[in-house]
Amino acid sequence: MGFQSIATLGRTAWAVGVASLLSACVATQPLVYSETSGVSHPVKVQVYRAADQSISHYDLAEVQAVLSGVQQTLRDRGIDIQFDVLPNIQISDNWEDLYSQDILRMSSRIRSENNKQLRLFITNKIWSCGNHTVETTVILGCTPVGSPTVVVQGTVDGASSNYGTTDHILWLHEMGHSVQLGHANDLHRVMTPTPQPYSTELERYEVRQYGNLGESLQPKVVQAAVTAQLPALRTQPMAATDVATQVRHAGLHGLDLSPFKTLSDAELLPLAQLLNDQESPSVQANALAVLGQLGGTQSAAVVMTYAQQRPASHLREMKEIAIIALAKNETPDVTDQATAMVIRATRPSFWCASGAGADELKACQRLAHMGIGALAQSPNAQARAYLTELALSGFQATQFEPNGISAGAVGRKPERIAAQKIDVDWATESSKAAAKFLRKRADIP
Repeated sequence: MGFQSIATLGRTAWAVGVASLLSACVATQPLVYSETSGVSHPVKVQVYRAADQSISHYDLAEVQAVLSGVQQTLRDRGIDIQFDVLPNIQISDNWEDLYSQDILRMSSRIRSENNKQLRLFITNKIWSCGNHTVETTVILGCTPVGSPTVVVQGTVDGASSNYGTTDHILWLHEMGHSVQLGHANDLHRVMTPTPQPYSTELERYEVRQYGNLGESLQPKVVQAAVTAQLPALRTQPMAATDVATQVRHAGLHGLDLSPFKTLSDAELLPLAQLLNDQESPSVQANALAVLGQLGGTQSAAVVMTYAQQRPASHLREMKEIAIIALAKNETPDVTDQATAMVIRATRPSFWCASGAGADELKACQRLAHMGIGALAQSPNAQARAYLTELALSGFQATQFEPNGISAGAVGRKPERIAAQKIDVDWATESSKAAAKFLRKRADIP
C-alpha cells in the first residue's frame, strides 16, 4: 500500500510529503463493473521475493495467477492492463524483514533507473511503514506514493489467508498507491484504508491512473483523489466503557494507543472477551496489541496464555501479534517478564516438541523468527542484551524459562538451561536473524 498502509491506514500526511510515502494495507475481493472504454496498457513486471522459505510458493505461476486477478478486476472497469512478468524472479534475503528505511532506499534506487518497469517485492514481513504517530498492528503492504516499487507481505505457506485478505486485492490496492492514489473515505472503495469484503469500487479517475503503472511519478496524491479523513487523535482520556468500541472500529492499521494508556489493567482486561472466532481478525489483533503492549499483570497473562496455545500453527498469525505486543510492553511491573517470555519464544522448542512434522516445524521456526524481530522492537535493555548474545554465540548461553510461563508466572526470573536439538538445528539461522535485526534497528533514522 503505497507508503500508505492498510495498517496505519492512511493518515492524510502519509499521502503527501516524504514521511507520508509509506502506508500499510489489507484488501478483499473486488466486485467491479465497466464504466470506461477499453484501453490497453502493457506493463513489464520484475518480481523480487524474500529468500524466506515460508513464502517460497510465490513462483512464476502463482504470481501470474494473482496478477491475472488484478488484470480482470481492472478490465471489468474498462482498462486493459497487460502484465508482462519477466521470467527470472529475483530471490534474496535482502528483501526479508523490511523496515521503512529499507523500502525508501529500494524506491529511491529504482526511481533513479527510470526504466518503466513495475517492481513487485514480496516479503516475509513488513515491520514498519511511514511515520509512527499511530500504532500499526499489521502491515500487509507498503508502497511509496508515485513509485513503481510495490511492496507486499506474502501469505505464509500453509496459512488459509493473509489476515483475512486476498493477494489480488492487496496487490491492486498497493498498485493504486504507486499510481498516486490515496486512501478513500468510502468503505466500498478498493482504496479504503480498511478494506472489507464489500470494498470493491473504483472511481473513473482511479481506473485512469492505473494506466500509469510502472512509471516513476511525483510523490503526491492526484488532486482528484478524496483522501480518507480519519478522526483527530483523542486528547481526552478514554472511558473504560469505550475500550471495546475503539478496538472494534480501528481496523487492522491505525490504532492509536495513547488514549488507552490512562486505563488500569482491570479496565483493559475486558478486551480479552474479544479473543474469539466471532470477532474479525482485525478486532482480535488489536485486542492482543492493547492487552500485550499496555496491559498489567492480568492482561499480560491473558496474552501469554493465548500465545501458548498448541499446536503452533493454530492461530499462528495472531500469535505473531501477541509476541510483538509483549515485547513492546510498557508496564513497569510486567515488562521484564513479558520480555523474558519473548526471549523464550525465539526458540523453536518453545513452540514445538521434538519430532514435530515438517509443516508444524515451519510454523514453529516462523514464530521463533518473529520473536527475534519482536525483541528488536522492545525498549527493554534485556531484549537488546539477549539479541547481542544470540548474534554472537547462538542459543548455547542464552536465557529462557523452562516449561513455559503460565498465567500466574509473572514475577519469576528466567533460568539458564541447555538448548534442545530443534533449537541447535536452527542455531545458525537464529544468530543471523539476531544480527540482522540489530543492524536494522541501528539504521533507523
